[in-house]
Amino acid sequence: EHWTNTTTSEQNDLVNTVKQASSLAHSKGFKFLLAPDRQFNSQYIKQLAPYADVLILQGQQLQSNPSAFASWVVPLIDAAKQANPNVQMYVQVITSSDSQTMRNAINTISSKINGIGIWTNAATISTLQSFVSDIR
Repeated sequence: EHWTNTTTSEQNDLVNTVKQASSLAHSKGFKFLLAPDRQFNSQYIKQLAPYADVLILQGQQLQSNPSAFASWVVPLIDAAKQANPNVQMYVQVITSSDSQTMRNAINTISSKINGIGIWTNAATISTLQSFVSDIR
């Protein structure tokens, strides 16, 4: 991500960093899950997807606008699947909004994803519980 916890060298050489991390995970018998920030996804999805078993698109900033959410997510899913037909696609939402808002966003792309990532904290557990109940 574009933050201080990711070194500048890793950000500047993202594809090779991801390639190395994927290789290490696979050499240990693990699947490789990748959740780049929105900017990295928009720039590098085609180059990153071949190395991921699971790719999470961080859509939470757009979830309050389902049309914008789908307009951003769908082309990225299509590009990732073109680069790696076997990649599992997840979309991340956040519990800082209500369950209905989260569901509205997910409903716009539900046929194109394999799962949902949910960003939450102790203060929003009730929203998480409502969302999980709603989508079951």
